[in-house]
Amino acid sequence: MSPLRILHVVEASFAGVGRHVLDLAEGCVAAGDVVDIAYGTQRVEPAFVDRVATVGARHVVPADVGRAPGVGDLRAIAALRAVVRAHGPYDVVHGHASKGGFHARVVPGVGDAVRVYTPNAFVTQSPDLGRVSRRVYATVERVLARRTDGLVFVSPEEEAHASALGLHPRSSRVVPNGIALVDLPTRAQARHDLDLTDDGPVIGFVGRLDRQKGLDRLLDAFSLVPATSGAVLAVVGVGEDEAALREQ
Repeated sequence: MSPLRILHVVEASFAGVGRHVLDLAEGCVAAGDVVDIAYGTQRVEPAFVDRVATVGARHVVPADVGRAPGVGDLRAIAALRAVVRAHGPYDVVHGHASKGGFHARVVPGVGDAVRVYTPNAFVTQSPDLGRVSRRVYATVERVLARRTDGLVFVSPEEEAHASALGLHPRSSRVVPNGIALVDLPTRAQARHDLDLTDDGPVIGFVGRLDRQKGLDRLLDAFSLVPATSGAVLAVVGVGEDEAALREQ
């Protein structure tokens, strides 16, 4: 098979979404494909910027686009169109998260390229979304699904949500995010490194310290556990809510 020419589009270039895009791009390059990456600069981590230069992408194009819908989207679409003209044609245009998925599916001039969308959680799954906004975003997702050749879900729950929204792309698959295998410490070594005793239950949380992850609820629940149980809560992660969660 000839190498695929792939354009990855992501606005939320941070945390899990950014990591997923870089892992995928790196894997595609290792498989012999030609990869370009267009990413948003308003929600980006230094770690993403550092690593995106090392994954072997042919072209990396930053774009000034934010999360909320607005005039910036028109600039982003124009920038993507320029990328397609300068570096295309592409076999695959792959959008990641809501905004990247939107841009990847509306940018003109991609010809016969397969348009793929990985939501990494639909915006309509947010508990903070109002009823009207939820209906608007759901309608947008249904309209864009008609322009989607492939929809990639990272979990069965995400697939079920898409079905409830009435999304019917030409093809869809559940592909859980993977991580590279590493040598893990033994249970005894891990407890030693965390200054924990050998007995007593330990509840672990690993993730971004952000309201979206619900760690505040876990802390509330853990406060109800009797101290005599000897249970310990171990939290691993960083994020913008770290100070507030530490205080809690």
